[in-house]
Amino acid sequence: MSKNAFHQIGYQFQGPQQMAQFIEKHAAEFNTIPTPVGGAYSVLTTANCAQIIAQYDPQHHLIGCLPHIAGNSAIEAKISDTLEDPRHPLDGIVLADFVSTDVPFAFDCPMYRVHQQQLLPERVHKLQICAFPMQAEVFKNEKQFKKSPYGKFASDGCFIPNGLFRPDNKPVEKPMPFAIMTGTVTASHHMKNKLTKRTFWHCELATYGGSITTAFDASDVKVKPTKGTLLGGTFRLSALPVAGS
Repeated sequence: MSKNAFHQIGYQFQGPQQMAQFIEKHAAEFNTIPTPVGGAYSVLTTANCAQIIAQYDPQHHLIGCLPHIAGNSAIEAKISDTLEDPRHPLDGIVLADFVSTDVPFAFDCPMYRVHQQQLLPERVHKLQICAFPMQAEVFKNEKQFKKSPYGKFASDGCFIPNGLFRPDNKPVEKPMPFAIMTGTVTASHHMKNKLTKRTFWHCELATYGGSITTAFDASDVKVKPTKGTLLGGTFRLSALPVAGS
């Protein structure tokens, strides 16, 4: 299975133009949040968890869009740095370390400018982390898992921040919010995107470091990611600070 992140939560945009048309059509259903630096984020939530977070400049031109999946994860992490790109003024990639394991990782913060003053180096926050499958597989049991390419990893939880290191284990020049993960599904719900009528699986994954939320387009999975099944794959990470952390 290899799809873009929006596909995993019920959207099948064929390109930026189609996405922009969809956002314009449903503009009244978005909740707008101004940023301290000008412009705004506009958030649409479906099925109580699947989020489209559109970005607008001060002239209210659409300049970007990121997805997120709300969930129950709340993992403590220490912030180490933030990365900005002047071409995408409302985007931000955050570098952090899991408090429980000291493993470093990077994540997209889809409302970066709203949370920027919280995400300062050395600060510890509880993060609600979600992981969008880039290439992943669901396994019924340990036997199936061990026969797969992910069988060399621990089935009960592995987290490798491959967006931070090259295959020769040297740091990359530009960190990316990617991770290879394995783990066990601890909660699973079959959801419907009310706007597109497409269904997807909303899951909590117990992995090395804590619980992370993920989602799978229902038409893509050969094995349903129900409670107790195992996952392995490469994921793109998105996270937001938990309120009050």
